[in-house]
Formats: sequence, structure tokens, C-alpha cells
Amino acid sequence: MRRGRHREAVEISLTHCEAGREAACLTVGMTSHHRVHLEEVRSFAGYNYYDYLCGKTTDTMSKVVSLHHIVINTKNRQMTINTEHAEDMYRFITSIVKRNGCFLCRIGGIENHIHMLIDLAPTVSLSHLLWDIKRSSSNWAKKSGLFPEFVGWGKEFGAFSVSNSHRDAVIQYIIGQREHHKQVGFDDEYQRLVERNGAEWNEHMLT
Repeated sequence: MRRGRHREAVEISLTHCEAGREAACLTVGMTSHHRVHLEEVRSFAGYNYYDYLCGKTTDTMSKVVSLHHIVINTKNRQMTINTEHAEDMYRFITSIVKRNGCFLCRIGGIENHIHMLIDLAPTVSLSHLLWDIKRSSSNWAKKSGLFPEFVGWGKEFGAFSVSNSHRDAVIQYIIGQREHHKQVGFDDEYQRLVERNGAEWNEHMLT
């Protein structure tokens, strides 16, 4: 393998993260796939890709804080997340977030929607994370028998970037969801969130 070619086209994907057997797959965009051992990957262009993608902290590891206030709602905003088992839903979603290498700062909501404050890992795309959360939790909810009226999540989702200085305020907002919705419906709340974050509101966002 010629290490000097196509550096800008390099993509690393892990095949193993065990301490006993460390290997990786190096894909070069303009050539066929080449399988190489981890030692080659580590030496390529002087970067320690294995440690970075496996989440191993090093002295030179960059620190990325990428907070997002995320909102998902049940299909057609139906009240199908019963309060008796809502915590089970929250725990399952927490496990999905953790599985993707992200950190869930807070989760909460009411029967027809959920709010999350998530610190997104630099190696994970927001769209993929939400796809996994919605797909996995929907399948689990239907099979669990805990949510007999649940038919799935709405097609869309809301994601709003949050500065670290507003982290605690968003957490308190999520904690206070049940009290908040004694005064305000979800449709109005969601519209306010969208407009407050500089986006144009469209009724088609309600799915």
C-alpha cells in the first residue's frame, strides 16, 4: 500500500476495539479497499485514529462539546407514552445514546413527545443518532407490551444547538415539562422553539 497517496480521501472504520486484538480497515477513496493492521493505521499520516475512534483519551485529544436540545413526538402527536412506563422508554433511549458514544444530559416529556439534551460525539452525525433512537425505541416499544397504543414516532424531529452556558437552563426546562404543559400545548411549544432558534415555522413540521 502506498501511504503517500490520497491522504485527503482516507476514511477509517474500526473492525475491532478489543485490547487483545486491535485491527482496523483503511479505505482509500480512489482505490480498492485495503485491509491493514492497526500499526499501519497508527503510523499513517502521523495520526492515532484507533485511539480517537475508540474513545480512548490521550494528552493530545481534542475536547468537543456539542450540546443539542432535541425534540421528538409520537406519530400524529398521539398520547401514547403512558406515564406508568415512561421511565422505561427513557432508560431505553438512554442506552441507545450511550451505544452511539454520546452523552444524554437529560431526558423527559409527556405522553406525546420527548425532550433530550445530548452532548453529541464528534464521530457521530445528528441524523444517524436520531435515526437509531427512533428506529430502535419504536421497535422496542411495540414489542415490549408496555405501550399498547404506541404506533411509532413522527417523521420529523427538532434539534437546536445549545451553548454550555445555557445547559442548566435547558435541563431545568426538560425537568419541568409536565408542569409546563399544564399551560401550553405541544404544538405551540414546538413552534416557539423553532422560531426562537431562528428557523421559519411550517405546519408540516408537525407529523
